[in-house]
Amino acid sequence: MNDSSGPTAKRRKLQPLVAQNQRKEDAAAHQGRVRTVPHVDGIFPSQQCQAAHPDVRATDGPSLRLSLSKTLYLRAHETDKVRDAVRSIAAKISSFEISFDKLIRLTNEDKTRSFLARRVAAGAENLTAILAELHVVLRKLRLPLFYDPPIFHASFAWRVLLNAEQVGNAFSDTELDEANAEHGSALRKDIHSVTELCFKCRNDVQSFNVR
Repeated sequence: MNDSSGPTAKRRKLQPLVAQNQRKEDAAAHQGRVRTVPHVDGIFPSQQCQAAHPDVRATDGPSLRLSLSKTLYLRAHETDKVRDAVRSIAAKISSFEISFDKLIRLTNEDKTRSFLARRVAAGAENLTAILAELHVVLRKLRLPLFYDPPIFHASFAWRVLLNAEQVGNAFSDTELDEANAEHGSALRKDIHSVTELCFKCRNDVQSFNVR
């Protein structure tokens, strides 16, 4: 029973939860890049990556990392589930080779960066099978899926875009045609062996060997 004779309680206005936990971003500290989703404490950006290490035919080159997801913003309790899924997939697959067929230009969804990348040719079917298994877990957690259709690639250069009008000028069609004419033959001979799957969360990268 309420006592109407007592003092009336004052309602306090709650501060927005996200605003309390967001941090101010300094673009200068990230080579001009700006977060499209502000950092929130307790939510960690993660990314599933496919690491393709040079095999004996390309021992002098650096290892490659091919993304198998968009950047995922995971809450702390979701991180273990996604990491365990990556580990489980790695344990079921065998090593396979990938090669590339051409240089392509890609732009992120927010049109803040354009990339130059090598497009995967041989090995794309293997990557598609891995992606299908990963999507099962992402759907259960209601997380965003990879692009459809997927374009598997290894990026090696990028430019910051100040506005959407710069998308076509970041790496022009003429530059791409000239680069493919000059480097296409060598690119198609560049073969790598996939040996592990990786799970990246913040600055921590965990690697899981394939069979």
